[in-house]
Amino acid sequence: MSEQLLTPDDLAKLVPSRRKGRHTSAQTIRRWMLKGLKGKFLKYTRVGSIPCASAESLQEFFAQLTEVDEIKRFHHVDKIQLRKPVTAKQATARLNHYNSIAEGLGL
Repeated sequence: MSEQLLTPDDLAKLVPSRRKGRHTSAQTIRRWMLKGLKGKFLKYTRVGSIPCASAESLQEFFAQLTEVDEIKRFHHVDKIQLRKPVTAKQATARLNHYNSIAEGLGL
């Protein structure tokens, strides 16, 4: 086994602090293992009664969360690409429609 297994306490120390310099709690790491976050789970292995994971699996977990965020961030761009292109016939019909409205208004 090339990956070193770490306890939730050890893994918590690897996560950058964001709450006034305090480390993430070991309970948060356990929650990521058992309940997940944003539908993604931290992969772990039980060593006796202790759930353990590697630093590599923690990195994979963060990469998956980043991917979820990127999908949400660029969701509007993907919607634009999914629209069907307007055909020349549709564009002409739309132009004629708006021209008739403008004529009706005396413009």
